[in-house]
Amino acid sequence: GRHNRGTRLSLAWEPDTRNRFEAAFYAGSRYQSRVADLDYDNRYKDLATGMESRFRYFNENTQQKEGVFTLASLGSSHKLGASSTLLLSGQYEGADLSGRTTNRNLAKRGSTTDYQTTENPSRNPLDAYRVKVDFIERRNGKTWQAGYQFRYDDQRGDFSYDYRNLGQTAFTRDPAFSGSIRVSNHIHAAYAQASGEQGTLSWQAGLRAEHLHRSLESSIAPKEQLTMPNLFPSVMLRQRLGKSSTLKYAYTRRVKRTNNFELNPIPEREHSETLEQGDPGLLPERTGTWEAGWERKLRQGSLALTAYHQRILDPIQRVNGVLNNSILSRIFTNAERALQSGIEGSLDLRPDKVWQVLLGANVYRYDIRGAVLGKGLRSNGSWVMSLNATQTLSLKHAWSLQFTLNWLTRRATVQGTDGPFINPGLSVRKVTGDGRWSFLAQWLYMDAGLGISNRQRISTSGADFRTTTLYIYEPDQVQVSASFNLKRKNRNPSLAQSEMAEREF
Repeated sequence: GRHNRGTRLSLAWEPDTRNRFEAAFYAGSRYQSRVADLDYDNRYKDLATGMESRFRYFNENTQQKEGVFTLASLGSSHKLGASSTLLLSGQYEGADLSGRTTNRNLAKRGSTTDYQTTENPSRNPLDAYRVKVDFIERRNGKTWQAGYQFRYDDQRGDFSYDYRNLGQTAFTRDPAFSGSIRVSNHIHAAYAQASGEQGTLSWQAGLRAEHLHRSLESSIAPKEQLTMPNLFPSVMLRQRLGKSSTLKYAYTRRVKRTNNFELNPIPEREHSETLEQGDPGLLPERTGTWEAGWERKLRQGSLALTAYHQRILDPIQRVNGVLNNSILSRIFTNAERALQSGIEGSLDLRPDKVWQVLLGANVYRYDIRGAVLGKGLRSNGSWVMSLNATQTLSLKHAWSLQFTLNWLTRRATVQGTDGPFINPGLSVRKVTGDGRWSFLAQWLYMDAGLGISNRQRISTSGADFRTTTLYIYEPDQVQVSASFNLKRKNRNPSLAQSEMAEREF
């Protein structure tokens, strides 16, 4: 079950042609409840004695999450001359996050015999700030950009692990799995970028320098601090070949930051057989990508092919270890590195006025290696293929029909494999003649009883365990929505968007 509520407000003021001021505000809440009721049949065999035992029970599992969000931003744009502009902005985000996971281990479904009930209540408020300055100058066919950004977020959490065993009437707090945590991130970033065009050649080059300082304090582990400077260069060249073809060469380096959930060392009993926790020493994932591509305009669309190679440092993985003979310890960690090389293609085709075809395909080799939980170096790899297809029919009287398909084959992880995944969808849209009303009906994760959509098998193994789980998410979702525009003058308002708080929900 999910409930989302929110209000967004945007104001803009232009005192003259050279200056513009904007303010935006957002207040909202999100609630999510997930039920996973599982029947367990645990069998044990002592290899030394040959003795066997068996324990069967029913696990009633409920996870609830709730968040109240507030966001406010101010921004301004100032034309300093005929060719230069200064942009200033600041933003605050606040979030009051809370949750509770409940596990009831009963003798059987519907039984009143309660072997054990555990509860993991938590409260995890967050405050985040961002200040940004950008300067842009356009002169002699070239564009020069430079800027600075400071981001800061601070999150304090309290987590409890409470249990009640058979015959007990009150809950007892387990101090080994309970405690408090505080995470703060300071990120300073400055960049410079230039772009231009000369004849049939266009180019763009830039460099971003970043300094990260992260501090994590918890009641169950020593204080962890991470200071990491980084440089992120980017270069792109585009060479036109005649009127319809273009060659492209590029290199980019990007970062995927950790969220605070992945850093939290306090364990949570997510399921009866799973204890999940983060790694306070987790590093950001950094990816460098080389690309060489070809693009061609067709009479009724366009075609693009790109060959690429990626080198990923410290890829973030979620791995398993053995806590005891019936509970896995699931931990976020970094592998050493991953390599991905492949060819990606896209086709945008319009056979006639009412029909549009979008096809995207990616075939690549993925290899990953790293030490897992201090148990030696592991490596794994696989060939992977993904396909994204969209068929759109623009019908009479502003009706449109769209079919989408996303498909991904098996993919290697440092400890096993993530199985294939398929996701088809269908939508119907209607817009009124004046363009102010629009209606949308969607059939998401289409399955129709076939048992193939929105599900994925994930398998892992180690020296002392092997596990495979078929995750069945929510297939055959139906969504209906209606939208009405009060005014049509401002078609692109600058609405407030969360950058940090909603990532932690």
